[in-house]
Parts: sequence; C-alpha cells; structure tokens
Amino acid sequence: MTIKVWHLAAMLALAAPALAQTPGPARGTVLSAENGDIACYVRIRDEAGQTRSWMADFDICNRAERSIGRMVGLTWSAASVQHPSCQGDPSCRRTQRVMLISGITR
Repeated sequence: MTIKVWHLAAMLALAAPALAQTPGPARGTVLSAENGDIACYVRIRDEAGQTRSWMADFDICNRAERSIGRMVGLTWSAASVQHPSCQGDPSCRRTQRVMLISGITR
C-alpha cells in the first residue's frame, strides 16, 4: 500500500506544473480589456456564468474592443511574461511561464 501511495504522490507532483498551465475557457463573453504592465487583461464571463480576468497577448487588447459584449472563441498558448516581483520595472529580467489568451474568434 505504501508504494502505491508514494507512486500516486510522485505522479501528482509531476503533473502539478502542467496543471498550473491549464488554459481558461474555450468560449466566453468579453466584458472588458485593459493593457497592464506585463500583459493585456481581459475580463471574460464563461458559459457557466463565472466572471474572471485573464492575461492575454498585448495585441488582444486592440482586437478585444470590437468583441466587448459578444460571445467569442478563445485560443490559449504558453508564454513568458515579466515576473510580478519586478513590479513593472523594464530592467528586471525575471519571468514566469503562464497561459495567455492568444486569439479571439467570433
């Protein structure tokens, strides 16, 4: 029994980084889009009615304005962004890997 518990714990530890990279919803209603220090932030209401702000590529903010109030398809991709500890300092080189909205389709 102990071996099985260890094996399960090891599998979960290996899966943890992948779980942190899970993309958000495939579809949702765009409520707002705003450029931030490290990414564009898009508020989305998913098909279950949950509202959340998601990070997106900066160019998504320009395109999202036309989609506010509309149900859209969302494409996600992994990307490196400046680490929050940098507090927007352009000379800071620390990064973190996150899932970003990389595309919006109608």
